[in-house]
Amino acid sequence: MILVGSADWSHSRSLEQTWGPVASTADAPYNNLVFAFHDYPLDNHPWIVQKHIVKFRDTHQVPVMCTEFGATHWDKGETVCREFQAGMLTLCARERVGWMIWALGKLTDQPRNPYNEVDKVGFGPPRSMDSCAYSDQWIPAARITASPFPQP
Repeated sequence: MILVGSADWSHSRSLEQTWGPVASTADAPYNNLVFAFHDYPLDNHPWIVQKHIVKFRDTHQVPVMCTEFGATHWDKGETVCREFQAGMLTLCARERVGWMIWALGKLTDQPRNPYNEVDKVGFGPPRSMDSCAYSDQWIPAARITASPFPQP
């Protein structure tokens, strides 16, 4: 499997523009390509992302995967981040699209971000990158939507 992004920071809105003319044949006859997209709060709303990926996937009969989304808590409030993540998780479940959370930094499990600069709440400053920010949303979603763990 080969994950390929698109122009314009791999936003869902650029899938068709980048790959449309060759999407269904770019990897023929192997068909190992998965078309990746990234979206973040207030850049695109989940219902807009859904329109882009469904149209692209169904038009070209190719797999898509959300390889990056998350909460940009350094310039967005907690409510905005939570609403976006909930919307993306719902979209991915509804459309049966695989997803990954974007995570950098030390792996900790803080359902609330350590410090949200916009809301001035949390455990800080200074901000440390919490790899599991808002994990109270995505860990249960992964448990529900993920395929079963392979048995030895």
